[in-house]
Amino acid sequence: MHEHGSVLDTSLFYLSTTQLGDLFFWDACMILGMTPIVVWCQACSLDWIPAGPLDWGTRLLFELSFTAVGLHWTRASTWPWVQRIFFSLHTMVLAMKIHSYGARNATFREKAAELNDLEEEERTLASHSFRGPHETERLQEVSVHRSDWTRNCDFHLIQKNACVCSSRLLSPLPCSSIEVNRSSPPPSPFSSDTEDLSSKGTSRHTPSADLCPGTVAYPDNLTVANWVDYVLIPSLVYEIHFPRTDRIRPWYVFEKALATFGSMFLMYVTMEQSLIPSVKYAATTSLLYALPHLMFPFLITFLLGFFIVFECVCNGFAELTRFADRRFYDDWWNSSTWDEFARKWNRPVHLFLLRHVYFPLRHGLGLPKAQANFYTFLFSALAHELAVWIMAGRLRMFFFAMQMLQIPLVYYSQRVKEHVKAWGNGIFWVSMMLGPSMMTFVYTRDHYLEQAALASESG
Repeated sequence: MHEHGSVLDTSLFYLSTTQLGDLFFWDACMILGMTPIVVWCQACSLDWIPAGPLDWGTRLLFELSFTAVGLHWTRASTWPWVQRIFFSLHTMVLAMKIHSYGARNATFREKAAELNDLEEEERTLASHSFRGPHETERLQEVSVHRSDWTRNCDFHLIQKNACVCSSRLLSPLPCSSIEVNRSSPPPSPFSSDTEDLSSKGTSRHTPSADLCPGTVAYPDNLTVANWVDYVLIPSLVYEIHFPRTDRIRPWYVFEKALATFGSMFLMYVTMEQSLIPSVKYAATTSLLYALPHLMFPFLITFLLGFFIVFECVCNGFAELTRFADRRFYDDWWNSSTWDEFARKWNRPVHLFLLRHVYFPLRHGLGLPKAQANFYTFLFSALAHELAVWIMAGRLRMFFFAMQMLQIPLVYYSQRVKEHVKAWGNGIFWVSMMLGPSMMTFVYTRDHYLEQAALASESG
């Protein structure tokens, strides 16, 4: 107020609202640019494209090209930093949706072909008027294999880990399973040793099955309507059927919209009055003096941003699409270790990494659990550093190094947790306050030194 003569400085507001039309236009172009994956999956379902390297290689090339175009446009644009953050993060979200859609339908195609082969062999053996001991034994083997074919693939593990219903659902909802469009459905794939999973909601044959209807089967799910529905749903892992509520509650949507704008106003005040002045101060002072000024503004900004994204925006879109699983986060504030925080604070991304990074490494390549965890964490750290590089305009690997330092911190906090859990939670909160502040100090200091060097050269 002393500098501008008003309670609030409107420069940040004008910065946030400039070139919005250009931003929304290119964001809509990126959304439309996702649609080739639907055409590709339809072609695969018709066997126009053989399964194997050509299929997954082309999908991977498209995903990388889509991400590269979006991130390159972010860097090449003249948008302010607010628009750059939104567009780069939304591009990565859309890329994850593309990957999940293509990978899931490729899995459905593979399992459908496997099931059809088993049924064909079973029909052939059963049609023989005379069967020897070997053929009779083989017929029994095929029948058993056909009955529990889903239990013998990694999809069953995915259902157990990624689709177990929780107390945060609006009602006890089942989760979808692989369905193949055929005349007679197979027997239930869950035998006695998996009945505990059925009781948790992994089987769709439950009293609440009408809320997760199995009316569409692969490949009938490969439609534009199904694709648009998936794009709008706040989930990064594709399913043929998502759990649904029976109606949209307008007052609930209004409540989330009001909470979004109210929280954005509080974030604006915090950033304009505390965070931005602290960042400017950190560029010209030492770390010891900068940290006390940065810690609390950053913590408040993070909490408000978390509330806006996961409590307001995700729940608002979930209500509009009647998506019933509202478990977008768990009680991360009670975390005693950093790995626990990583699992709880952003469940949509956690489930994506679990389904499309960890499980392929663990069950596809057969890596040990520790190695699969490490490579998943490494992938996440590199993706975060990529986002920071696009938003900050410079590649310094500071964020990546800070994330990799969490690995020994996880080990140490786990040892502490074994003795006193509250100490682990205390270490977590101290790290939450110090980590982002130190990161900001390093990047702002680097920018200040770079600008000073350029000024001295030009002078």
